[in-house]
Amino acid sequence: MPTLPKEVIGDAYTSTHSWDLLCDLVDLDNRMAGQAGEAEGAELVRAAFEEHGLRDPTVTEFDIPGWWRGPCSLTVERDRTHAFDEGYQLVELPGTPSGEVEADIVDVGHGLPEDFEDRDLDGKIVMASSLTPDDYDRWIHRGEKYYAAANAGAAGFLFRNHVEGCLPPTGSVGEDDGPGPIPAVGVSKEVGDRLVRYCGDGEVEARLSVECRNEPARSRNVEAVVGPETDEVVLLTAHVDAHDVGEGANDNGVGTVLVSEVGRLLSQVEDDLETRVRLLVFGAEEVGLFGAYHWVDAHDHGRVKAVVNVDGAGYSRNLDVYTHGFEAIGDAFRETSDELGVPIEVSRRGERSRVGPHPRRHPRQARRQGPAGPRGRAGDWGREARRNLPDRRTQARLRGPGGHHRTGLRGGDAKQQQLAVRRAGGGSMTVSLDYEEYDLGSKTWEDAEAAFADAEFVVLPCGSVEQHSIHLPVSVDTLRAENLTRELVEAAADRDLSMVRLPTLPYGYSEHHMSFPGTVTLMPDTYQQVLEDVGASLAEHGVERLLFVNCHGGNRSPMKLAADRIQRDHGVDVYPVHWTNYAREQLEEKFDGDWGHAGDHETSFTELFHPDLVKEEKKESQTQKADFDARQYEYFGDITDQGGTGDPTNSDPEFMEQVVADTSERILDALESDLGEVGDDGE
Repeated sequence: MPTLPKEVIGDAYTSTHSWDLLCDLVDLDNRMAGQAGEAEGAELVRAAFEEHGLRDPTVTEFDIPGWWRGPCSLTVERDRTHAFDEGYQLVELPGTPSGEVEADIVDVGHGLPEDFEDRDLDGKIVMASSLTPDDYDRWIHRGEKYYAAANAGAAGFLFRNHVEGCLPPTGSVGEDDGPGPIPAVGVSKEVGDRLVRYCGDGEVEARLSVECRNEPARSRNVEAVVGPETDEVVLLTAHVDAHDVGEGANDNGVGTVLVSEVGRLLSQVEDDLETRVRLLVFGAEEVGLFGAYHWVDAHDHGRVKAVVNVDGAGYSRNLDVYTHGFEAIGDAFRETSDELGVPIEVSRRGERSRVGPHPRRHPRQARRQGPAGPRGRAGDWGREARRNLPDRRTQARLRGPGGHHRTGLRGGDAKQQQLAVRRAGGGSMTVSLDYEEYDLGSKTWEDAEAAFADAEFVVLPCGSVEQHSIHLPVSVDTLRAENLTRELVEAAADRDLSMVRLPTLPYGYSEHHMSFPGTVTLMPDTYQQVLEDVGASLAEHGVERLLFVNCHGGNRSPMKLAADRIQRDHGVDVYPVHWTNYAREQLEEKFDGDWGHAGDHETSFTELFHPDLVKEEKKESQTQKADFDARQYEYFGDITDQGGTGDPTNSDPEFMEQVVADTSERILDALESDLGEVGDDGE
């Protein structure tokens, strides 16, 4: 790896360029996306690029849904009227709509997916904490909690800080094209604790008032290049915008000035660079990654060799590098650490549930920016709390190339892959392309129109792509969904119950298996949105009943939220059927209850339908490292070495054949029973 000359390293440690630019940025006071301060900040960055001699410094404008803050207040009726309207007590969340809400407050605790299940939240003001418990399997973003509340019918949302003395939390809840669905404010921990106490004593009547302005605006990306003209390019990115309630020094003034400073230093060794580097400072990041979206849509990202994203790097001098699975960047930082004597902690995505910075926004948005970025560590407060520390220039800590920032890298575009499987009896197939007459994929649009009109149920098989130990393929859950729905639909025909089967959805929520290679996961908000979009499409075509046949446990929570939304918004009756629930009694009787992941029953299934995909020589009793009673494991690798549980050597494909037949009948009994209940109600 090329080594920087000592004089360049010395320049990095002694230069004041970064500090001077940071002071200029925070002196703008307000760099909210789409507002005047953000535009001035973008011009400061462009001028710095030009001063440093970087090539082609440019500013590119693009449209965003703008948002301007107004007054807000919360009035609570208890033993007396309690009014909260000061800036240190509550603050509007960017992207909220204006509105007046009078309703009871309902506290949903941490706002985890299960906290919203079986709760009557319709018309309520829902309150959730900014904290995600350390023992939960993933970090729950503010937006996921907000949209879960909105999807449950809430009329307002309170986001309470979990860190004392840190003011109310903020962060965007807006949509891609405008404000979110319900008024939302953040409240300080102190106010939140009072409201939690009030809720513990019974119903709490409240009035939430939010005034703001939502209208179209323009944001800006700033970029320049350094290095040779190569086909591939490395992106060094940050964002210039900041929330209007702080100076935006750490988030993300420091990242912005580091991009500029790295460009200045690289220009001194430009002839030694092997790949062109594009310095790219996004606008409108805080309100939905709009700058990153715009850049990706306008460029051939297949030429991007890597992305290093710098965000919030001034919180401390502790360097934490998130590789997100791209170990080449980890090796580079380890080598740099050894050479410069700088302590650097390198973390892979699979080692922590909080991937940084920052893997997600709200459920409407899929991240297209690089999968990681620099951030200084700030103790155990969590990102939602850190966002609300006083974001001041005096707290930003800067260093040169040995300075401590959390950094990450994105590799080239992944190739699209087909999931190829073998059917028993020989011959290869691609999932959902071996069509039967009941498969939607075999039909023209005229055929589909007639089939939908006649069908009692439209069936969506739901699987996953995740590791299944060392003896089974990653496609097990998708193969189960494909084969078990075929058995179900054909058994339904024997009862004159007409079904149309959609192509199998192969991807699910499998983040807890990401420590094992081969796992491909959707985030739960993405998965929920995919199901909602399927339901909305079918509703357009007059479908009345949608049957999810789920063969992966991780899909359960987002599937329930999607089912709720489809029924409420589109009038389609949804039947989420988790196949194993209807087979559980038989399986436990045969395998004594310990037949879990990649164990007795999934091995039996694969041997029944796809025996050539089972590595018989690697079947062995699965070693369990831990058996928690209450604690939630982070990743499946915490509890097993091979990736499975149970004992695959107990597999019995002949027994499984009977289980499949019996379970299909039990599911059909349940469906017919539900249809009878609906009929009794007069439909």
